[in-house]
Amino acid sequence: MADANKRKAPPTGDGGQAKKKKGGNAGRWQTPHQRQKALTVQRGNIEVGDVGIWATCARGMEAKAARELQMLFEEHAEKMYGIKPPGHDSDEEDDAQDIEASIKKEISSLNPTGAQKAERVFLPVRLSLECLLFTKTRPPVEPVHFVRQICLEAKAAGPGAPGKTRYINRLTPVSHVVKASEKGLEDICRKVLPGTFVLKGQDGVPAEVADDTQFCTYGIRPTTRSHNTLSRDQVIKTIAGMIDDRHKVNLGAPDKIIMVEIYQSVCGMSVVEGSDWEQLKRYNLTEISNQGAKSRQPPRGDPKGGASSNEDPSKGGIAQSTATADDAA
Repeated sequence: MADANKRKAPPTGDGGQAKKKKGGNAGRWQTPHQRQKALTVQRGNIEVGDVGIWATCARGMEAKAARELQMLFEEHAEKMYGIKPPGHDSDEEDDAQDIEASIKKEISSLNPTGAQKAERVFLPVRLSLECLLFTKTRPPVEPVHFVRQICLEAKAAGPGAPGKTRYINRLTPVSHVVKASEKGLEDICRKVLPGTFVLKGQDGVPAEVADDTQFCTYGIRPTTRSHNTLSRDQVIKTIAGMIDDRHKVNLGAPDKIIMVEIYQSVCGMSVVEGSDWEQLKRYNLTEISNQGAKSRQPPRGDPKGGASSNEDPSKGGIAQSTATADDAA
């Protein structure tokens, strides 16, 4: 009886060890989806001298937005510059390869060499900030022209068009990157602005220009994220102080917009057309799509719920009240 009440000892040896849960693959094997995700969002830093494009997205959708952004850029790069996405060869070449060659090519794509990285015109950078993405670009891609063309095509396509973005919001081109400091801000002004603006000479003396020089108006749009060294007012005053006074500030309808993006320790700048900035909803793809959808809505009815004068009452039209895209912006 005493033996029956004794507590049984746990089994010893390997047979007593609990089964290990299957968790992860320790990097030994990845599905095609996992490989694509790893290639799409890469770790790295934004460095002085970089050129690229900022993109914003909904919170929690950074990974999906990164993949969508990569596909969007590759699609337009092929249309605009004839650049095929890396690793995408013709079907004939794929059919001609045997299984062993295909495996070697796949392994090579997972571990690209320095030369292969140099061939890529888009290099995504993973950031430590929510809702924000950055992609480095290389020639022949020119960020300002590239982003403008993407937005123009989105506006022309309208809502519901194939390839419409779901997770990406605003795109911001960056023509040059410097260190986010007072000296860096002055350096980037001398680098980016001379192609559009006449800058002041030394000691603020107006520069000598040709008699037929056109002095455009401008506005400055700074954005600061995770940075506390340069204030918004300081950025605006520094840039305005370097531009010739014959260029006038116009906050309502400027000819040019100077876009300044400061993130942590780096500062990027670009100059875009003022008309594009407003008509293309500040390069916000979501707003461009919403604008097209609202323009296609039926006319509103009267306050009493009746049909409008341009609406057939027999069709039972319902009046809807929606905010404009400008209100959302």
